Amino acid sequence: MTVVRNDGTLPLRLAPDQTLGLVVFHSPRFGDEAARFAAEIARRHPRTEFVDIASVAPSAAAAALERLRGAAAVVVGTYQFGPTSLDAQARFLSALTAGRAPVLTVSLMNPTT
Repeated sequence: MTVVRNDGTLPLRLAPDQTLGLVVFHSPRFGDEAARFAAEIARRHPRTEFVDIASVAPSAAAAALERLRGAAAVVVGTYQFGPTSLDAQARFLSALTAGRAPVLTVSLMNPTT
């Protein structure tokens, strides 16, 4: 993994009682991989709130933002799928970064500029 930018958030050190938000965007085809990624993160920090987003519909994004409201930090796995997914993911990330928790973005596949 290559760190592109670090504003002092990494390495991420959360207390055991703090919640880590984890959002994984993926196509329906890669649901099993997203679940394994989430399980591995949760193994390292058991208090993880996993938000699985196989659809970039506005209702899914709104529900995800609500679930992540109390997270101390949020890791977002982005993935390019479909012609509109990047715009929707960018809108979601903008809303998420407007909150108080630091947001770490990880490109899971097909990195874009």
